[in-house]
Amino acid sequence: MRARESYICELCVEQAGPALSEASAEQKLVRIRPRPSRPADRDAAEAAVEEAFESVFGADVAVETRCAAIEGGANLAPSMQEAGERFTGRVGLDVAVEHVRFLSDEEAEVSFVLIFPGGLGPGPMPGIGAGPARFANVGYAVLVEGHWKVARETYCGLVQRIGVQCPPPPD
Repeated sequence: MRARESYICELCVEQAGPALSEASAEQKLVRIRPRPSRPADRDAAEAAVEEAFESVFGADVAVETRCAAIEGGANLAPSMQEAGERFTGRVGLDVAVEHVRFLSDEEAEVSFVLIFPGGLGPGPMPGIGAGPARFANVGYAVLVEGHWKVARETYCGLVQRIGVQCPPPPD
């Protein structure tokens, strides 16, 4: 088989060895299904990821606490305040983490829903009625110095949707 600019990760190489040695000589196709990495204590890691998302997007959490729950979030306070003034302060905000899928020991894909309890009414998005408004999202969490945090890219991508820009990450 030939391929240009093909790449294979170290984990796939490790999994390919046993799969190929177990294959029969007649077998023309060998499928390798990568198994996702999982933290040693998955339940604790999931709880920590949920706590980070709840800290960042939950109501009544101090800005300093919210910044600390974001990867490289030390300089995000002005962006958070602007986002609150533009949008979330008027309608409230809550979050529900629906699923956490660990991509490695240090990164997780997170399916979560932003919930606006009072709906959006006639505010920034006309046409959406009263009652809770739910916006499904997929973002990431990263392990930083032993603590799970919301990936900066996830937070900044969300606030950018309402016109709020994040400064570059601190050095």
